[in-house]
Amino acid sequence: MSKSKRGHGCKWTDDEIKLLKKLYAEKPTEELAKQLGRSLPALRQRAHMLGFKSKSYLEKFWTAEDIALLKELYPECPIPEIAKRLGKSVATVKHQASSLGLKRKSYLEKLWTAEELQMLRELYPTCESTREIAEKIGRPWGSVRQIASNLGITKGSRRIDFGEL
Repeated sequence: MSKSKRGHGCKWTDDEIKLLKKLYAEKPTEELAKQLGRSLPALRQRAHMLGFKSKSYLEKFWTAEDIALLKELYPECPIPEIAKRLGKSVATVKHQASSLGLKRKSYLEKLWTAEELQMLRELYPTCESTREIAEKIGRPWGSVRQIASNLGITKGSRRIDFGEL
């Protein structure tokens, strides 16, 4: 690779991009720009376009402790509360969680256990009385009806075993 300055708008080669990907997180950007024969703004722009983050950027804004706390809290804790505890914006927390592939628990998973939802799926189509189902699950009948509706479960939507016919 040439170490001389390139002209404005010179296309990045596959080898340059591979090197940028390999070294951007570890090597100071000024050194890497010189090594590639690119201007510092060009290097930073290309890295940004490719979604690369320098180690110093990550360490500056997200410590290992911050990331550990985010991973612990993100599934269930309200995002504004997480942002407040970390001293970051809601948007920053959402972006970092997305970058880490973190997922939030659904509303139903927070309110109903997996066992309760399974019982509802089994009982609702076959039982005549919503109140009877509510008693078996230990939930208010209105809640049982609402959650069944949210899940698309209807009365009489039993599965038919064609082996019995």
